Amino acid sequence: MNWRYQHTLLAAAFLACFSNNASRLVISPVLPNVIDAFDLSKSVVGLALTGMWAIYALLQFPSGVIADRVGDYRVILVSLVLTGLGSLFLALSPSFFLFGVAVLALGAGAGLYFVVGTSMLVKSFRRHGQVLGVHSAAGPAAGLVAPAVAAAVSVRYGWRPALLLGAVLSFLGAAVFLRHVEPVDGTGTTRDAPDVLATTVALLKRPSVLYMTFIGVTTAYTWQSFTTFFPTFLVEYRGLTLTNASLVFGVVFLLSAVTQPVYGRLSDRFARETVLALVLSTAVVGFGVVVVADPSLVALVGVGLLGFGFGWGGVFQSRFMDLFSDAQRGTAYGLVRTIYMFVGSLGSAVTGILADTAGWAAAYGVVGAVLGLAVVCIAANRALDLGL
Repeated sequence: MNWRYQHTLLAAAFLACFSNNASRLVISPVLPNVIDAFDLSKSVVGLALTGMWAIYALLQFPSGVIADRVGDYRVILVSLVLTGLGSLFLALSPSFFLFGVAVLALGAGAGLYFVVGTSMLVKSFRRHGQVLGVHSAAGPAAGLVAPAVAAAVSVRYGWRPALLLGAVLSFLGAAVFLRHVEPVDGTGTTRDAPDVLATTVALLKRPSVLYMTFIGVTTAYTWQSFTTFFPTFLVEYRGLTLTNASLVFGVVFLLSAVTQPVYGRLSDRFARETVLALVLSTAVVGFGVVVVADPSLVALVGVGLLGFGFGWGGVFQSRFMDLFSDAQRGTAYGLVRTIYMFVGSLGSAVTGILADTAGWAAAYGVVGAVLGLAVVCIAANRALDLGL
């Protein structure tokens, strides 16, 4: 593959991943407005967004299977268009019921992308740790830009125009992909239900896959809890304005975007699991500081730690990809990502319920504890030489 086209492909995938994440992240800073507009509790909003993440998770495995048949290119285009339509209907919804339906459509469109985009890049680059780090950095880059812009638009024009940003970016990503990426046909093969079931059982019997799937559950729970409610947490628990909360939210994503390619490169040179454990530990400490620190100036140190600690994406994905052969990566990674993202989708609902019933300190204390379990498991695997 031509070097210049390789990097054009990476740039198009970065934009696709950016728009995919931005379409969901613009929701977080306007949640206080949505809650007021529809007279909702945080528990109800958390359940709706858990539905979005659950649909997103359930489509990870089918997306890989479909891409094997029709090609990565077509699946990615459909994902971007569907995500754009979901964002459009989200902004236009006259009731919370239709808002919830639009959220599910958005989750479906977004759910088709990531496994296919990741698999496409692994096929195109021999050394993929740094490449996947760059690709994954699109998520935090979206987190840096999208919430701040959405908050500014919301303050001036209202929350509905803010949500339209997701539609604009998704349609732009589709246009760039259509113009600059060469279509590649899939293998044209597919498997019947017994074959898929047999593959599923065989994969889940592998201890290394079970182990990494559990790590994935903890990171998914953390990510979804953070992206759903952290700006609201900063407004209600730390007393920030919506604009300042969105800026702080963006700082976490800025640091994460900068560090992900660095961590990915380190994981190409050193043990991936060691790098992963250090990164996750930083995030655990960050949650502790953000929740308990007083005064607020000290809590900003916790925000910085969260930014450095949320850079696990490229390392985690590379560690998972190492478990599978080239022929397995599309469907196998799609399967396990469906599982850990689906279970982790409970993060939005549980965090919202805990915030309503026990307060924000308990809600985000649980998030830190869940991520801490991943660090304990990694440390045990290394210390006991379990070979997982």
